[in-house]
Amino acid sequence: MSLLEDMDDDEIEMEMNRATERAVADQPKPVILLGCLPGGICEGDVIGFAMAEQDGRGLASHLSSNADFSKHDMGLTSDWKHEHYAKVFPQGYELVWIDNPETDARWQAALVKNRALKKEVA
Repeated sequence: MSLLEDMDDDEIEMEMNRATERAVADQPKPVILLGCLPGGICEGDVIGFAMAEQDGRGLASHLSSNADFSKHDMGLTSDWKHEHYAKVFPQGYELVWIDNPETDARWQAALVKNRALKKEVA
C-alpha cells in the first residue's frame, strides 16, 4: 500500500501544495539591479534605475537629489517601489545596488538585453 492510498483527497492536495511551495522557495529569486547615473536639473541630481537582470526589462526610474537618496527612492533602503516590483515578480525578488553602472559587468550585460528588447519593439 502506498502513502497516497492512505490519504484522502484533501490531504493529497495539501501535500501537493506544500511540495509546490518548497519547489518555489528553492528557486533563486530574480534579481533587480538598482543604480543611478548623473542627470536631472540641479547639480548633483541623479536618475535612479531599476532593471531586471534576467532580461533587461526596465522596471522603474526616479529623479533624486543624490545617490544616497536614490537608494531610498528606488527601494533599496525603504519600501518605495516594492509594490511595483512585487507585481512583476510575485514570487519574490532580490534587490542589488550597483555602485557604478557604467563599469559594472552585471549592469552592462542587463543593459545589452534591455537594448535588444527595444530593438524588438521598434
